[in-house]
Amino acid sequence: MKKKKLTQADLIPPDHARCQAEERPGGPYSFMTIGPIPKMERCTAKPVCIATELKPGKDGLKGSMSLCGRHLAVLFEERGPHFSIVEINATKPIQVSEFGRDHWSLLAYIETLCVEGDGSPDLDRMRCNVTRHPGLVGPRSAKSDDVHWRPRWATRLKGHAEHAPRQAVGHDDHDCADDLKAAGFIKVLGTGIAPRYELTQVGAAVAQAIRLHKQSGGTFSNFAHDEPARDRDFWKKRARAT
Repeated sequence: MKKKKLTQADLIPPDHARCQAEERPGGPYSFMTIGPIPKMERCTAKPVCIATELKPGKDGLKGSMSLCGRHLAVLFEERGPHFSIVEINATKPIQVSEFGRDHWSLLAYIETLCVEGDGSPDLDRMRCNVTRHPGLVGPRSAKSDDVHWRPRWATRLKGHAEHAPRQAVGHDDHDCADDLKAAGFIKVLGTGIAPRYELTQVGAAVAQAIRLHKQSGGTFSNFAHDEPARDRDFWKKRARAT
């Protein structure tokens, strides 16, 4: 009997509610393991992204699956950077209350660009997820043999720590810039492949607060956007007073 040829419609679609990775509980196991080896079980964690094969498999199809943060790291470790990664709900801006080291350091960098130049960034200094922003890879990075994105480079959110990571999967500095724009801190000018930034009055006041925080011994990681900062009128008044 002739085997039916699979089509894209036959593949199991990504599940936005649950990670689709499977593993044997309690592993790893080997041929030396004594006793029965547990059956494969599907991960119960909530997915953070959808991984899609960059090249078709032997069946000519590109498979996709939803993954939690832990299994995304396993995928890259075991299979390499051969997948495009799209964060679930990636189009939703990260709220200011979740900004951490990467957002605040980028705002400080943009302030420097605006003070010392025309606001045009050195793209080689920007974390760039080539899958999400292929036109924004820096010229020196583009000449490298390996420009693939690594999960550990993802944007660190408020409260992130090495022992308790809080990161936005696939999120790079260009996404951070979009978040800063959505928060009203910057304007994004220029073109899609040659951006230029401009601080707003509100953004300039926040950048000043970051500088004062660092002068007092603070870091980008522990900068706190206090309650009044959520009221843009507060920052406008502060900007006018300086």
